[in-house]
Amino acid sequence: MKLTVLVAAVTLTGCASAPPEWLHSENNCNYIGCETGELAWYPQEELASQRQARRWYGFDWQESSSAHHPDSEEYRRLRAEEIRRLAQMGLDPWGRPLD
Repeated sequence: MKLTVLVAAVTLTGCASAPPEWLHSENNCNYIGCETGELAWYPQEELASQRQARRWYGFDWQESSSAHHPDSEEYRRLRAEEIRRLAQMGLDPWGRPLD
């Protein structure tokens, strides 16, 4: 019984109950930036989320159905193109895999 309580306590508290020297010793670097004493900064490509969508999926926010009102003819045309493109990639109209 005591062992069960001890295991449960350690499991539920995680590292919060561990002494600081266990977590941040000289030989144990277990978080980003611990070598330098601060978090490491990795710069991103400018407008990366928009450019990645264009490169990987051929998607452009300005040329998508979401750029037009749902009642417009342009919306219906672009949405049909998007659905065809998704079907070619094995996805349903909402981008989920077809099983």
